[in-house]
Amino acid sequence: MTLEIIGLISGFAFKFISNQQKGLQEAFLRSMQKNEASEKSIQNAREFAKLDSGKWIRRIIVLSILSAIVWLPAILPLLNIPVIAEVQTNIKGLFWGLFPDKIIVDFVPLNGFLMSEEVKESLKIIIGFYFGQAVAK
Repeated sequence: MTLEIIGLISGFAFKFISNQQKGLQEAFLRSMQKNEASEKSIQNAREFAKLDSGKWIRRIIVLSILSAIVWLPAILPLLNIPVIAEVQTNIKGLFWGLFPDKIIVDFVPLNGFLMSEEVKESLKIIIGFYFGQAVAK
C-alpha cells in the first residue's frame, strides 16, 4: 500500500513539474513571437522613414514661420500695409449682475506687423526640434 501511495505521489509530482515546464516553454515561445513581431515592426518603420514624404512639408512650415518672424516685420512697414487687429473691451455689469457684463469687439488697423504668441511658440518648437535632432545624431 505504501508503495502505491509513493507511486501516486511521485507520478503526481512528475506530472505537475512537466506541466509547469510546458507552461514555461509556451510563455517563452510567445515571448519570442512578440520579439519577432516587434523587430519586424521596427524594421518596417525604418524602411518607411527612408521615404522623404514629410521632409518638404516640414521645410515649408519652417520657412513660413521664419518669414513671419524675420522678413515680414521688416517688409510690411516699408510697404505701409496695415494689419487689422481685434480689440476686445469689457464693460462691467450694473446692479450686481442684473445687467450682465458686455464685451465690445472692435477692429483696429495697425501700421507695421503684429507678432502673435503662436508664432513665437512655434519658433521655440522648431528650434527645440532641430537642436534635439542635432543632439540625437
